[in-house]
Amino acid sequence: MQDSGTLKKKFDDIFESTRYTKALDAISKSKKDMLLQSKEVKAEVMEFNAHLMSAKLFENDLQANEENQDDCKEELDRLKVEIDDNEARVS
Repeated sequence: MQDSGTLKKKFDDIFESTRYTKALDAISKSKKDMLLQSKEVKAEVMEFNAHLMSAKLFENDLQANEENQDDCKEELDRLKVEIDDNEARVS
């Protein structure tokens, strides 16, 4: 039979390697979880970028329509003045 010091060292080596293996497994699992989370975040970022592009297009359309509305109001005011002038000439 071996002396107790040698036996204790063997047991310590076995348990240390077990802890090392468990730590490697935990690191591997964490890495897989982080990669999955990273893929999900990248997908969300792509979706948000698509929404941002759409919002910018809608904003540009809104601005163009507001400018068109202003032009139409100016044209309407000009036509009202012209109608009033024509009515004044007729009467």
